[in-house]
Amino acid sequence: MGKGRYIFLRLTVFSLVIISMVATSAIMTVSNVDAATKLEKKRINKVVQTAKKKKGKSIRSFPSYFNSGRWCADFVYWTSKKAKLNNNKVFPKTKRGVSGYISWYKKKGLYRKNTKKFKPRKGDLVFLSSSSHVGIVAKVTRKYVYIIHGNWSNRVKYTKLKMHGYTSSQRAKIKGYARVNY
Repeated sequence: MGKGRYIFLRLTVFSLVIISMVATSAIMTVSNVDAATKLEKKRINKVVQTAKKKKGKSIRSFPSYFNSGRWCADFVYWTSKKAKLNNNKVFPKTKRGVSGYISWYKKKGLYRKNTKKFKPRKGDLVFLSSSSHVGIVAKVTRKYVYIIHGNWSNRVKYTKLKMHGYTSSQRAKIKGYARVNY
């Protein structure tokens, strides 16, 4: 075997080893992403299930965190706390309730206006155009968003909202969403 051919074979073997290492690294990265996604889904489900358990409850069921009179924000914060999430990184405790949530998520680049380009997902926060109102997205279909939210007729409600526009039973239009990093 000539010296040139020997060097060529060594380079080929070396190249295959490098390619194998890169491929293994890529597979491990994908596995880590899948693990994080599973953890995120678990946390989202825990928040939504915790919120759903309070359907029909009134204001007296929740402590006031924001003192804003709009206990929908108190309900969202309470839900995250009961689901044992790190509230300062996931659901912040701001001094301004709903408007504080919007500002915080905008600063993090996680707030999205309700446009046909943005597809909400379970676990997102939803902000409504009527006054200042926030809820948690519990389910999404092609045309509708189902939310669980406090302070709607002084109760925790599970409500079906048209994703874009109004339905006859809606009192509010969806203004935007916050993509929560669970």
